[in-house]
Amino acid sequence: FKVINTMMHESAHAFVALLLNAEVIQIELLSDTSGTALTKTASKWKRFLISFAGYPLATAIAWILFYVALKQWYVPGLIGLLIIILLNLTFFVRNMYGIFWLITYGLIIAIVLYLKNPLLTSIVLYITAGIILIESIISIIQLLVIAWKQPN
Repeated sequence: FKVINTMMHESAHAFVALLLNAEVIQIELLSDTSGTALTKTASKWKRFLISFAGYPLATAIAWILFYVALKQWYVPGLIGLLIIILLNLTFFVRNMYGIFWLITYGLIIAIVLYLKNPLLTSIVLYITAGIILIESIISIIQLLVIAWKQPN
């Protein structure tokens, strides 16, 4: 389930690329919970913004999901996640593991929505927000440790 953070992280790169009129070639979600977003632009400034977007936007998405959950907007929150999954499936993710993972997680969310159980929808939304937040913080710490140990 930690791949949900990777999906948000890579989707953030793609989203900023699209906002900046850059090209999104593909996203890969990998079984080791890593991923890649391949984008194309000639501008160094745009490349910097696209590269920077992953960590802060993934963290922001987690906080938005917590806000949505606290407002008890569980169904809209899960529908929002489902939309992000469907957009990734339709336009960006092309590797087999990524496609399998997106379909599986999308089906879980769809089943939870179909069951219309408020407790279950709240639990799924809170767990998803928690995973994204914790994993985004851990990823940032890991990146800082790598940068400290290998500044080049």
